Amino acid sequence: MNLKLFILMTLNYLCPMMAMVIRCNLPLTLGYSKNEKDIYQESRYILPNTHGIRPGLGTLYSIEANFINIQYVNHSEKTTCEEMSSSTRNNYHITLAESASCPWYYRKNIDENRVPRELMEAKCACRCSLHRPNCARATCREVYRYVKVLRRSSCTEVVEVIEPISVGCTEVRHQPRGNPFTLDQ
Repeated sequence: MNLKLFILMTLNYLCPMMAMVIRCNLPLTLGYSKNEKDIYQESRYILPNTHGIRPGLGTLYSIEANFINIQYVNHSEKTTCEEMSSSTRNNYHITLAESASCPWYYRKNIDENRVPRELMEAKCACRCSLHRPNCARATCREVYRYVKVLRRSSCTEVVEVIEPISVGCTEVRHQPRGNPFTLDQ
């Protein structure tokens, strides 16, 4: 018995309430390339009220949860807010991700039921901006780009969906309480 099968059987035995991920026998491999029209259409997904796209979710809601098995593997050495803030103080040769007011790190987004199988994405390292003492006025949030991918919808069918991939982080200000039309601030 191979190790993967043993681990899967053990987890299923120990965690009966855990959501079951369907494993298909055939690996998902397809020849797929994007043309200029596809790339242009993808760039339009950032526009507000794009038909059928839910913010932060894309069209993944149309796929059964059994066929979504996204796993993450950190690609960066520094992944915490403390590590990011210390690198900005001690190093002049830092990346944009490390020097931003809302720093981020990179991780691989891996799913065997998707083509491409691996995508790189950003993850905010801090909950609050490095320049603010608390999160009362602003928080750090991921900025998404929506990309077309091929995703398994059953063991024999593949459909095209739009998935959100975070590309960085930004500081998002909270609306002040009270009358939003006053100029008092």
